[in-house]
Formats: sequence, structure tokens, C-alpha cells
Amino acid sequence: MAKNGVTVREATPEDAEAVATVFRATYGDRYPFPQFYDPAAQREMIAAHGIESYVAANADGTIIGHGALILHEYKPAEFGRTAVHPDARGLGVFHKLINHRQAAGVDEGHRYFTTEAVTGSIGSQTGLGSNGFVGVGVEVAKYADLFDVGTGKPYKESTVVMVWDPHRTLARSESRAVYAGSARNLVDHTREKLHVARYHGTPYGLPEEGDFSLTFGEVDYVSNKVALQLQGVPNRSELATSLRKINERLQDTGINYIELDLNAEDPVTPAIMREFEENGFFPAAFIPGYLGERENRKDVIRMTRCTGPTDERKIQRTPENQIVLDIVMAHTNCPLEYRMR
Repeated sequence: MAKNGVTVREATPEDAEAVATVFRATYGDRYPFPQFYDPAAQREMIAAHGIESYVAANADGTIIGHGALILHEYKPAEFGRTAVHPDARGLGVFHKLINHRQAAGVDEGHRYFTTEAVTGSIGSQTGLGSNGFVGVGVEVAKYADLFDVGTGKPYKESTVVMVWDPHRTLARSESRAVYAGSARNLVDHTREKLHVARYHGTPYGLPEEGDFSLTFGEVDYVSNKVALQLQGVPNRSELATSLRKINERLQDTGINYIELDLNAEDPVTPAIMREFEENGFFPAAFIPGYLGERENRKDVIRMTRCTGPTDERKIQRTPENQIVLDIVMAHTNCPLEYRMR
């Protein structure tokens, strides 16, 4: 793919040093994820199974940008972080890297794609939005701030969850119940944007007895975040006990962002959501067709709890994503001020 002298191609391990240079030039040495500007780590990521890396090069072959397509077994394909060398701004490199991955992903048979756009820069949201991605949620204070690490500022970075449905697969999918609970406005907004047909069902309460597990995955100590996983159907008292124990285990680790994906098609989900809301969680995103086997992926409500500081003045958003942010901020547990504009 060539235009204005810029070519996008699949990366090779030999590109690792140049890719690391692009990340270092783009984000500086304070970037909180050092693997991106470590050539050895880049070489491993480029060669890794399940990650398709692409580079943009100018007419003389110098690499000026990088983007990845991350393939998951039980989730849609994901657009990884995109980096463009500052000296190459204005050449349309970001769009070319997006377009190339879109074409490659569709050619490979992927029907639906997700990504996260940082709120510290309006450019990624604008670029993704102009290429068909739609905002479906905002993860508040999720990552270590891209530029404040090492400066003594404690702020964390928020992200917009965005999806791309090139063939309107979600719109053509069979109607099914969505048990939205307090995420109703978020669900309705996403349904309208993605033309997803749904109907309302009658939710259930938590059972008297339940068989379940609530665990957390690997802790990210750079961003002080972790994801929980709920399996089975809990009863109320045991769920409350499990939540208390997890909070006790995590409170001394400095973790200040926790997320949990709940099956929005399960009639007991609103009751589970209420229990998590009593422990400071709030719905941050509604992601249709997100989790499970490829032919039967379930709609997901992402619950989050964040106590990390974030500088509201640095949260940039497009007019379309402002609507999503307003919906998320309206929840009592969201730490952002609803007056923010």
C-alpha cells in the first residue's frame, strides 16, 4: 500500500530496532511500557504468534510508523497501539496503518474489531472514528499516564473503548435479550450506533444457593490494574464475601483500577451488577458480540472500579465520544465530575 511515498507492509524481526526508535521518538523515555521501546522486546512481539505487526516506511525505506493487529481466541481481533514518528506527522501515516490493518483483518475473515483510544490525544479518536470505529464506553483512569510517569504527577490515563463492524455483522445477528440494569443508557446508545437489534427480557434475582468462582488475573503493577473473572452464578451473601476478600487482598498492592466483564445476555446480570455497584463499580462499556466462541460471542457489560487520580482537564474527546463519556459519568460511582465539558 503506497501513497505519498509511504508504504505499509508486514513487519519483520529485523525491523525491531527501527520500531523501538519510532516509539521512543513518539512517547519519549518516560513511556510507562518499556517493552515498546526495547528492541529485544519488539523483536519478540513482532515474531509472536497471534500478533500481526505492520510498519509504515517512507520512500527511502525509513520506518516512520507501527501498528499491530492482535488476534484472540475468545474475543474479536484488536487493533493495538499505533505509533507515528513526530517527523512524519501530516503524511496520513496513522490512517494508512489503520486502513492496512482493516483490509488485512477483513481478508483474513475477521468480522468485528475492537480497540482502545487514549483520551490524552484527540488524534487517535478522530482517526479511528473517521475510519468507521464507534465509541461504546470509557475506561476511566485505566493506564499509567503515557507522559506523566517519572515527573512526580500521579495522574492516570483514560481510554475510549471503540469497535468497528465493517459488514454490519452485529446488525444482522439474531435478536436476543440484553439485561442491562443500570447500563441501560449505555446499551441503548451502542445499539443505536451499531444498528444492533435487541429486545428486553425479564431479569432474575440472585439464587439462594450458587456455584461460582471470582478470581483475578495477572496484576499490572505499571498501571496498577487488574481484571476479575466471574464464573458460575453466585448467591448474594457469598458474592459479597468474595468481593470483600478480593478488596482486602488488593488494597495493599496499590491497585486502583479493576474491571470485570459480565455476560449481558444472562438474566441474573443486573442483580450481579448491583452487588458490584455497592462495592464502588460502575458500567463503563457495552461491547456487543465480544466474548466466547467465534460463532456465538456474547454481549458484554464492562464494570469498572477506579480510585486512581486522573486530570479531567487532559481528557480529550470527539463530540461523538462526549456522549458516551456523559453516560458513563452520570453514574454515582464514576469519579469524574459530571459538569466536565
